[in-house]
Amino acid sequence: MVLSNQAPERTHVLEQLARQLGEPLPAELSQLQVYAVEARYEEGPSALESPRGQLLAELERRLVVLEEQLS
Repeated sequence: MVLSNQAPERTHVLEQLARQLGEPLPAELSQLQVYAVEARYEEGPSALESPRGQLLAELERRLVVLEEQLS
C-alpha cells in the first residue's frame, strides 16, 4: 500500500486490508485473523496452533524476504 501511495485503513482486519490493496489474502493468514490482536500483543498461552514465538519468527522471516524484494 505504501508503495502505491495508499494510506492503509486503521484496522487489524487482514481481509479488509488485502481488499483495499486489491490482493488475495493467503488462507494461512486469513485463519490467523481470529487471533490477530491476541497473537501480537498477549504474552503467555493462547489458542494458536503454534507457539507465539514460532509464529513471530516466521512473520519476521517473511518480512525480511519482502524487504529484500523491495530493495
